[in-house]
Amino acid sequence: MRLAFGVVFVAILGGVLGVARTWSEFSGVEEQLELPASVTVGGPGDVTTPEEKREEIVDTSGIARAVIEGEPSHDFGVIKRDEAKSCSFVVRNEGDADLLIEKQNVSCSLCVETTFTSATVSPGEEVTIPVSLRARKPGPELSEALEVRTNDKSRSVIRFELIAYISEAAGASVSELSLGTIYTDKASSASFRIYGFSEHQLEIVDCKMMDSDNQDRFEWQISDLSKEAVKAGQAHAVSGKEVKVEIKPGLPVGPLKQEFTIVARAGEEITINVPVVGQVTGDVSIIGGSTYTPDKSVLSLGRILVGEGASAKLHVMVKGEHRDDIQVTVGECEPAECLSVTIGERKLMNSGKASLIPVIVEVSKDAPTANHLGGTGSAVGKVVLHTTHPTAKEVTLYVRFAVE
Repeated sequence: MRLAFGVVFVAILGGVLGVARTWSEFSGVEEQLELPASVTVGGPGDVTTPEEKREEIVDTSGIARAVIEGEPSHDFGVIKRDEAKSCSFVVRNEGDADLLIEKQNVSCSLCVETTFTSATVSPGEEVTIPVSLRARKPGPELSEALEVRTNDKSRSVIRFELIAYISEAAGASVSELSLGTIYTDKASSASFRIYGFSEHQLEIVDCKMMDSDNQDRFEWQISDLSKEAVKAGQAHAVSGKEVKVEIKPGLPVGPLKQEFTIVARAGEEITINVPVVGQVTGDVSIIGGSTYTPDKSVLSLGRILVGEGASAKLHVMVKGEHRDDIQVTVGECEPAECLSVTIGERKLMNSGKASLIPVIVEVSKDAPTANHLGGTGSAVGKVVLHTTHPTAKEVTLYVRFAVE
């Protein structure tokens, strides 16, 4: 009985002491009621949800919107080299906040120029951006750009394209007329076009070869191109002529490098130079070792010390029905004070189907100091061999060397 009374007494005493301690710690502190973060208290029945609260803090300062008037590109058409033409682009602000625009970069500082640096465009207003394009690149196609940056997040960078075609009043469709491999005993032909880029009528005033030695081997025919053919070949051209070149048999064996000079008139006279290149082959040809380059007909002897001299042995190969009768002799040798050529005895090869005639090219031991390597300010040596072949009457050989 005493034990039970003791347990109850201890429990009551512990409770009293706990209440007393709590009262002493929190006495003087006002009573507060903290509501959940999702609920606010207003008037009777006023409760704001999280979604409604977010709507109340939306930024209503406005948005800038950049709109380009017309196209973001301009085709200047045909312009002459180093000529400049100008245009302008208009950007309008269709937003409800100020539109900020500033120049970012140009694709080519030599070709693209603008006075525009930056602008602040009010809502409903517009700005004009002037730009000019100068033809300072080789062309003929010229494509450049001006870029500006804006504060329109949907169009942070605007790129304006500038397009032009560089040409004089008239120009050739090719920079070089390549004939490939042609045969000295056969006729061949090739053609190219002259386009007119002016509204004036295109005329061909003159057409000739610069090398008079082979002038009689070339003939040309000039004809008009239809408007459809002109546009199909060159979209920027207004008119055009086709020049067909006829090559007669008898060109010298070896590399061909001639030049056409054409004088065209389209409001003004324009001189157009068109190189003609190819490789002439036939029954007569030159063959050699590692120092000989057949597609260029070049023999490379390198650098030679004064007093030592140098030589190389090549062969003239003759095929066809005249292989047993053809005679080869030395014609031109330049420079004569350095180069000399000796013709050897004919030998048959391939069961008599071809003849080989040795040709020894020599740089004399007495040759003076000279540079004929063909670099800047120096010309290669030249050897011309004459033959009795009815069409391949000449074979040209170029010799590169220097005497030091």
